[in-house]
Amino acid sequence: MKLWRNQKGLDFPSFYLELTVINALYGKYGTLSGNVLNVFEYLRDTFQNARIVDPANTNNIISDDLTAAEKGKVKAAAEEALKATYWSQIIT
Repeated sequence: MKLWRNQKGLDFPSFYLELTVINALYGKYGTLSGNVLNVFEYLRDTFQNARIVDPANTNNIISDDLTAAEKGKVKAAAEEALKATYWSQIIT
């Protein structure tokens, strides 16, 4: 996911991305490819309104680190990834 983020030039801090992936995959078990698709679906459907809290400091709301416009770019990139036919269209 970090490689995808970097290749798409998204302003998405690593810690925020890591917590987002954990939330996206909570209670799900599957293949690597299935899990990646689950994360993209979460980014498309849930990410913009999700409240992500720093587990070590509950006063730190990580999801406040990005503006609505920045979250919109992440969502748009995830939508494009989900439209891809081949993995090479997602990660180069």
